[in-house]
Amino acid sequence: MLAHGAAHASVDQILRGPAPSWVVPSELMPIPKDASGLVFVRHQDILVHLGEHGQEQYLGYRIKILHSKALQLGYSSSVAWNPAAGTVTVHAIRIYRDNGTIDVLRDASFEILRREGQLEAARR
Repeated sequence: MLAHGAAHASVDQILRGPAPSWVVPSELMPIPKDASGLVFVRHQDILVHLGEHGQEQYLGYRIKILHSKALQLGYSSSVAWNPAAGTVTVHAIRIYRDNGTIDVLRDASFEILRREGQLEAARR
């Protein structure tokens, strides 16, 4: 779950922090008994907030792994944003297993990749 917007910080880092007060995630969809495939998306939220700090966006989702083959996909998430427009804050990365929760964000590291300037000109 993450948001990006007009927060002021270095564009060389991904921030960590709680979700803004305006974020109200949707309810989890029940998993059908006949669900098939590798994963089932229980909810996916894309929220946009216009406030005193400009436009902010929140993206959140929760998936249920239905087949062990989905574990081979690993966890990878990406977000594209314009650093001139603000920063990105990650609010949570969690794994729910049986009756426990694993806080992946606590030990997570992030890599920021930048698009090379004048990339289109190099093709000519």
